[in-house]
Amino acid sequence: MNCAFCKENNKLTKEHIIPESLINLFPECDYTYRRGKETKTFQAHPMIKDVCAVCNNEALSILDQYGLSMIEKYFYTNYVPDSEVEVVYSYNLLSRFLMKLCFNSDRSFKQNQEWFENNLSYILGKKDFTNYSFSVYAGLAINTSPLPNFFFENKQLEIVRGVRLLPQGMLRYADGMGHSVEIVKDIGEFDVPSIHDVYALRLGASQFLLILWKKEAEKREVKNYEKLIERIFPYVRFSEDEKMVKLTRCTHAFNYHHIEIIDSNLGMSIADSTNGFVSSPEESRKNVGEEAWFEHVKDLRER
Repeated sequence: MNCAFCKENNKLTKEHIIPESLINLFPECDYTYRRGKETKTFQAHPMIKDVCAVCNNEALSILDQYGLSMIEKYFYTNYVPDSEVEVVYSYNLLSRFLMKLCFNSDRSFKQNQEWFENNLSYILGKKDFTNYSFSVYAGLAINTSPLPNFFFENKQLEIVRGVRLLPQGMLRYADGMGHSVEIVKDIGEFDVPSIHDVYALRLGASQFLLILWKKEAEKREVKNYEKLIERIFPYVRFSEDEKMVKLTRCTHAFNYHHIEIIDSNLGMSIADSTNGFVSSPEESRKNVGEEAWFEHVKDLRER
């Protein structure tokens, strides 16, 4: 069997879907959740045995080291809702790291991998450009819900394919005065025919979007949509021509625990106005649970 990355007939080794170094950074996340037709839970690192030792220890190891250093420097903390974080980045290394994670995930679920298969030279660093266009966005994942992280399994590391982008928001005001809110039925999604797929990656306090464009998507069309996405959604686009971005919160009380739901600026504004449907953190008793949980996490990470 050939290596999934270099396609050479070399001895295969086990590849962590999410790098082991990142998993070790979050020792409190000691269970793996596999979402398919049924959600499976097991206490082991998710791996797939289809990568040769050369790729694993050289080109892919460089990406893992970059991802670890970035997460540890910028996204290894709990931010408050109005936080702003300036992130210095390498567009090449960051995009390749995200692609590697998504490609790993797709192979483990035996999903279509055509886009990645046609851009392996870029992921491995053999080329400095992809054959098809892609876009990278990110924001801060901050829990503003009434429920503490551990209530929803404390998923600090997660990859989801086929996310829902909701330009009109998942909530709306039920009256003209803005006194009541309701969930939007038959929610309209951001439908762009030239998008191949969209991935959401929760990595600590960050939430990345990796948008893969179809082969036939023209560069001018992609650029126009990139600007539109950045206007509609609370995400900042990473540019090949820049080295720094300023990230702000991209989640709200109702989608923080569901990274497959990407809400708009409008939706986040409405969600924030509800305050999670509680009058204060004390009413939800969130602080009581979180204080003990944060002490537990601190103890684990310092061991």
